[in-house]
Amino acid sequence: MYELKEMTHSAEDNARMLKVNGRSHINYKMYTSMQKALDFALTGTIILSDGSVWNDMEDREQMQNKKIFAKCMSFSTRENVANWMLYGDQLGKNGAMINLKKAAIDEILNTSTVSIAEVYSNKIEEKRVLSKNDNEFEIFMTDIVYCDENKTKDSVSITYYDKSRDLKCHLFENRDIFKKKYEWAYEKETRLVVRPFEEASKYIEELKKKAEPKEEKTEEEKTKEEKPYIAIIVNVSKKNRNDASRIVHSPVFKGGVFYGKPSELTGNVDWNL
Repeated sequence: MYELKEMTHSAEDNARMLKVNGRSHINYKMYTSMQKALDFALTGTIILSDGSVWNDMEDREQMQNKKIFAKCMSFSTRENVANWMLYGDQLGKNGAMINLKKAAIDEILNTSTVSIAEVYSNKIEEKRVLSKNDNEFEIFMTDIVYCDENKTKDSVSITYYDKSRDLKCHLFENRDIFKKKYEWAYEKETRLVVRPFEEASKYIEELKKKAEPKEEKTEEEKTKEEKPYIAIIVNVSKKNRNDASRIVHSPVFKGGVFYGKPSELTGNVDWNL
């Protein structure tokens, strides 16, 4: 694993180091809804978003500019209350967490295909398969760096693995480096990224346009119509994915489907919502 003190050479070197670290963790925690956790346990399907509805507005813009799809995970060895509230469905009341192991991540990164799909509330429609062998996409893990931008214009305070250091801004200007404000550092985020290449990217943009409600429809019709979102789908084999018995349900879980084991924080938190 590379340390922050080693990230001083160039943006390209730093991007490479962050990718190496991204695929070297022991834990890859995905906080989600119980339904999505069960879907993963049964099918091994992981849905990567384009970030267009993410809660961090700067990260949302960053994702759109880079034209990539991603799935956010936490490499923390412990559960995180804030992650439960933010990413566990219904503020955690229907939340679940899956902790992928390195073998599953290695399988994902070695995949030769991913799928472009339209995702609805109750179904996934795969539209096109992309091939790595045909140079249609790239896939990688990378750690997030957290920045305190209240510094001089040409430098920034970078926080990584709970250590901070002032470094020149240009050392983190790279299309494969993802920066977030320091206030998000508690997440300890590592990110699974798929970048569709030019032809596939154009195809995705066309799908997004087709998914928009037609202008001739009334506002009521547009409201009732379920608009799919476009995603990238990757899959994990049964051998490497967690089954339902290893799903962790949130410390304030009140859902109807009570699979998995309780959170380590059960009985210790109550946000009365």
